[in-house]
Amino acid sequence: MRFFTLPALLAAALVSAVVALPFFAGANLKPALYTLEAELTSSVAGNVQFYYDDGNGFSEPASVRVPVAPGTTPTRYRFPLPPGNYRAFRLDPLDRAGMLILSALRVVTPSGRVWRKLPFSELQADHQIASLQMVEGVLEIVTAPQGDDPQTTLTFTPPLIVPARLRDHAWHLLPRALPVFLALAALLLALDRIPRLRSRCRSAAVALGARPGRAIGLVALLATVFSAYPVVFLGKSYVSPNLGTILLYENYPTLPGSTDATMTDVKLSDIGAVMWQHVPFSMIQHRALRQGELPLWNRYNAAEVTKLAE
Repeated sequence: MRFFTLPALLAAALVSAVVALPFFAGANLKPALYTLEAELTSSVAGNVQFYYDDGNGFSEPASVRVPVAPGTTPTRYRFPLPPGNYRAFRLDPLDRAGMLILSALRVVTPSGRVWRKLPFSELQADHQIASLQMVEGVLEIVTAPQGDDPQTTLTFTPPLIVPARLRDHAWHLLPRALPVFLALAALLLALDRIPRLRSRCRSAAVALGARPGRAIGLVALLATVFSAYPVVFLGKSYVSPNLGTILLYENYPTLPGSTDATMTDVKLSDIGAVMWQHVPFSMIQHRALRQGELPLWNRYNAAEVTKLAE
């Protein structure tokens, strides 16, 4: 029996694509295939926030904030840019007084190719900007001394159309799917070329067939791990900070030091039950078990109620 065959390789390619699906950009509410790159030099530490107007005006959900560090050489910062028809971009240079130097502003494809250079010289001062001027090919933006929300705007006429093409999705998936496919192809080739490995696999299959209970348990374990492999192996979580619940925060990102403000499409799932009940309950259970108690009661609700009542 041969293993390294065209049908087997096609099956391996399909499995590789399925494995990469959790990282598919379409899993997000607004899949950001393209990226807005800005080369910035800041005089002070602060935050730079990028807004995009796709016809609904500027809003916090349609924005990305990144922290910037002071320095003397340009640093490249990336802002996720979903597909859409954009009437304007808004760049809030800093959230405090200072100077920001903009050396480059461009839209980049998933493959890293510069798709369009944006004329940052056309940025207009809107709010709390002390000065905005071109100096030797770069744009110097000085915010107002007491400014905490300075704003500049770049308007597009006609609108800037950022497409969502199939090859862009492919470029996004390829770095994750290709290693899996190569590993499966190597395994198939090894089964074809190494008789000892093939013999051991056959012996293991016969041994499991003689013990149905063990075989069912092993299959159940593997199925559970495969269905949740991003959580088991890749540090992912079912409780993402970008599910759509900001909890005690005003906007995204909600984790200290995080720069990812993209939102996940939860497919109409009840995310409130997870964030406001199940996660706190798990902490209550953890504390009870650590203190040598069975987690049968919730002492933080109505002067203690049973967990069954919740």
